[in-house]
Amino acid sequence: MGNEFRAGVARVDISPDRPELLFLGALHQTEKTRGVLAGNPLEVCAMAFEAGGRRAVVAVRDTGGYGYRSELAVRKEVAERTGLDEKLVIVTATHNHSCGAGPADREDPKAGAAAKRFWEGIHRGTVDACVQAVEALRPAEIAAGTVRLAEPVGQCRRARFAHGGSMPSWGAGPVAIPGERFGPPPGPDSTRIDFLCVREPGGDRPFGILTAYASHIHLAGIPYFNGEVAGAVRAAIRRHVPGATALYATTTGGDLDMHCVHPMPPGDVEDRLRWYATSADTLSRRFCDALVPAIPRSGYVRPTEISHEYFETEGHETDRRKRHFLVNAMRLGPVAVASIPAEMFLELVNRIRDASPFRHLLLMGFNGSSWLGYVGTPIAYEQGGYETGKGPAPSPEEEERLIAAGDRSRMIGKARADTGVEIARTASDVLRRLAP
Repeated sequence: MGNEFRAGVARVDISPDRPELLFLGALHQTEKTRGVLAGNPLEVCAMAFEAGGRRAVVAVRDTGGYGYRSELAVRKEVAERTGLDEKLVIVTATHNHSCGAGPADREDPKAGAAAKRFWEGIHRGTVDACVQAVEALRPAEIAAGTVRLAEPVGQCRRARFAHGGSMPSWGAGPVAIPGERFGPPPGPDSTRIDFLCVREPGGDRPFGILTAYASHIHLAGIPYFNGEVAGAVRAAIRRHVPGATALYATTTGGDLDMHCVHPMPPGDVEDRLRWYATSADTLSRRFCDALVPAIPRSGYVRPTEISHEYFETEGHETDRRKRHFLVNAMRLGPVAVASIPAEMFLELVNRIRDASPFRHLLLMGFNGSSWLGYVGTPIAYEQGGYETGKGPAPSPEEEERLIAAGDRSRMIGKARADTGVEIARTASDVLRRLAP
């Protein structure tokens, strides 16, 4: 390994080879899968770095989540093939809802084999993307920035009643019973895009762009495997910046949705395909209209070292009351990149951003602790609603009572009212330790 700063990028197609044999795990999907959507395949995209004799790699894949064992397996294999420190392999998911699959016919051995190949291919593709990015390392320099959307892409999908309760408002929006009134929105919309560009020293355009944006990405509802909005944005960035590999990281998606902007209309598959194409084009255009003009032409730097901090909850294997989560962060000069868990509400992410000592911070959600599910603010558990209603007991005391009574029906182990505050505080501590 050399001391000069180098970077490399790669992307690998992880679409299934026999999609027609698989049941697509999209939202409300009930019809036969037709294939992989042309021009928007499932992908793993990776970006590798080297400085001061140390290497690291960041990968984002088009899956719903990223399980703990899956992350450990990827880290181990990438480390074996590249010599990296396992914990310097930082992997997350886009939270794609048009990816997960099982055999369409469980009695058909061909369908079972196709499902097995698909999931094995996702693991193999994730490892290959990381390895290829490391193998592609070349002299480089970086610049980072933050830009705000001029038009909405992801909006808070919760509506608050005047009496303080809340309900979901995606799709066509909320409908109140007669005499009921809505109050102000219970949370902010998502307008912030953080990005990191890598280019050859003195080059005229980046060869790699990593973005981090908070919102569910899904435009689910068509019978095709596809990269949803993340894939559409990646393709749009490539059109605007020829030769660039784009990584789209989902910062979080707990209380944010893109359906609020473009609800799916009723109709047949062809109607939904037209809706999908229009929505993907609109959302990716709004994203790129903000991002592309902000790509720096100057101010690039060549970091001299890669610093790293890692946190993982201890004791969770013997005490299920401890929420298991990971925070994995690295620093490249003035830029920090960190993976955080699950579907956190935007207010919690903003706490991490506000406490960060870094001028530039890219937060990537859905790492190997994504099984936590929704992670709301404490008040959201009092307001109720779809996201927080899916969690376990609202307090440690109530959970103690359930455990003592042998009642595990409330999904003990998933996020509760105090989990988000703990994660935000821990992530902030990790970033402070990482600061020079």
